[in-house]
Amino acid sequence: HKKKDLLVMSKIKELTNNKELWDAFVEELQRSIVNYQRTMEQTEKPSDIYRLQGAVSSLRRLMQLKDMMNAK
Repeated sequence: HKKKDLLVMSKIKELTNNKELWDAFVEELQRSIVNYQRTMEQTEKPSDIYRLQGAVSSLRRLMQLKDMMNAK
């Protein structure tokens, strides 16, 4: 497992250290967040709102991936 984990981490570092790829990735995350927020504004069921909030939270965590990788 450790060898596979290191391979995955190195691939993630490639993404976070490539400015062009990273910027495109963040732009897509931001676009997705806006779409989820629009859907949330039109949703009435609490369970759907909680699900959408979780999705937005996960996308925001992915946006912090570069900082997390560079901290290691």
